[in-house]
Amino acid sequence: MITTRPLERGYIVDLGTQFQIWDYILQLENLEAQHSFSNGGVSGVMPSVSLQRKRKTKPTVATGAEEVSKTFTHTAAVFCLVQPFTPRCILEREDEVWFRDFGFGKVARKLGACCSAFKYIQEGKATRGDAKNNTANAVRIGKEDDETGCCCVIDCGFSMTTIVPTVGATALAKGIRRINIGGKLLTNLLKQTISYRKFNMMDEFFIVNEAKEALCFLSMNFDLEMKKAREVREGCRWFDREFILPDFIETFKGSVRLPAMLQRLNDLEEKVNMENSEKVKEKVGPNDDPNSAENEEQSSDVANEDNDGDASDDETEDQARKRILKQREEERRRQELEEQDRQALSLSTERFAIPEILFKPSDVGMGQLGVAEAIVQSIEACDPIYKAALFQNILLTGGNAKIPFFRQRLEVELRSLVASKYEIRVYLPKDPDEYAWEGAKEFAREKKLMSSLYVERADWESKKESGDEIWKDSQLGCNV
Repeated sequence: MITTRPLERGYIVDLGTQFQIWDYILQLENLEAQHSFSNGGVSGVMPSVSLQRKRKTKPTVATGAEEVSKTFTHTAAVFCLVQPFTPRCILEREDEVWFRDFGFGKVARKLGACCSAFKYIQEGKATRGDAKNNTANAVRIGKEDDETGCCCVIDCGFSMTTIVPTVGATALAKGIRRINIGGKLLTNLLKQTISYRKFNMMDEFFIVNEAKEALCFLSMNFDLEMKKAREVREGCRWFDREFILPDFIETFKGSVRLPAMLQRLNDLEEKVNMENSEKVKEKVGPNDDPNSAENEEQSSDVANEDNDGDASDDETEDQARKRILKQREEERRRQELEEQDRQALSLSTERFAIPEILFKPSDVGMGQLGVAEAIVQSIEACDPIYKAALFQNILLTGGNAKIPFFRQRLEVELRSLVASKYEIRVYLPKDPDEYAWEGAKEFAREKKLMSSLYVERADWESKKESGDEIWKDSQLGCNV
């Protein structure tokens, strides 16, 4: 199976594939394009593709329920999020799809980072209002609103990382920075490392990406961890893990386990702790321990639940408990032997060495700034009156923001680069993946703000004929 992505480095490069994705989404939302106002969507532009899709779909069974009412696209509007530095030629080709092929009456665009900043500001206002009213909903969301309206959005996604400083949910163009490092690059580096040291995984992007999301983290002191790793045998380090590969027969998703040597060390430590606790109990005595009676009752309950009549009438409670524990231990060993027979990837220093590229791109020969240096350069390029507010309102979005210890490491790196008179404050939302979309949803409810962003079909056609610029920076949410 070959999968293709219509997006590369955050920009649409295969509009035909993206066109089919959009058409599928419109069908899910019961939006229909009329031929009198458009080219009819995929069914009108690509009839062969539409026919294949109809053949694959199963016929629906009539249930007697009322049919869902459909909305025609010429009476609706579409709101699109764009990346900074998107070429105008790509936007023009997208406009032809939205206006001519789908027949939408209005189209609006805005930078995704601006929508994230808008939600960030709205959350701050809501928190401040609840705190003033002393209501039960006055719960801090991890940040305090300083009423400046400033926010520096760090979008660390699949293809790239962008830094967009904003004021009042409007981007400052001279401060926008872009780094060509994202989740795709990290997965490819991990794939090459595993293929060189372990198995050939060059064609298994999705499995390696799953292993990356499950195991990778950022170290707070990379050099120290690498120095310690040289002194400890591989398989005994605290961060060593094994990623069990799915066999696609019984399991379709990988899992994580400890290496055999590290597991034995942990079992030995647990055994020593149990022996020590038993010695302490013997010294205290059963009569002196207030919890002994309760523990005996719990053990007897376990014996009664798991016995199921297999034990004889002459078997004591202590013998039944030992027999049950022995059965459970045998079952655990059997499962461990089954897991050991399955193929697994051993990951050691790769767990934190691969994400380190976000802060040190030069380690892989990339002549670009790290995330921390790019943030400082971005804020320094803005007007001095915004610097203090931007440094204490840094927002993390994108999938890479979920890497463990990303926020803590960024704060440490920024603290070493920024003057001590500036306060550093980084906010990580609960769901950084969908934060921009949530912000766009809230922004779309503001009719006064949206009215200045929309481009109607008649205006688009007239500007296209005259050759005038259709999308201005102010419409995209960017202040020159």
